[in-house]
Amino acid sequence: MVTAKILDQFTNLTKKPVQQYISDLITERLKTALTKEDEASKDQDIKQVIVPDKESGSKIETTEEELEGYMIIKSILRQKIDLKRLSYRDAQTYFAVLLDDNNRKPICRLYL
Repeated sequence: MVTAKILDQFTNLTKKPVQQYISDLITERLKTALTKEDEASKDQDIKQVIVPDKESGSKIETTEEELEGYMIIKSILRQKIDLKRLSYRDAQTYFAVLLDDNNRKPICRLYL
């Protein structure tokens, strides 16, 4: 026979683990959603960035190493500057990261 006291004890014993399980499920789903969102944004950034200059006779070649440097700089500056304002230009001797696509506003030059 189940009395009110026994029912109350089992209710209290099962309530906390069920709440913890639900909390763990929600946390896991949120982490999964965030990682998928991060991967999607990285893929989108890479698709926007990889546009090598292949004009006829041009000696300028944008390498993967230069693009990785650009992505690192973007990740460092993302909290301070709107990423739409950042751009890059490749030259024969260096790779420039620019603000507002203006060569008078260089963020840095990479010599790779």
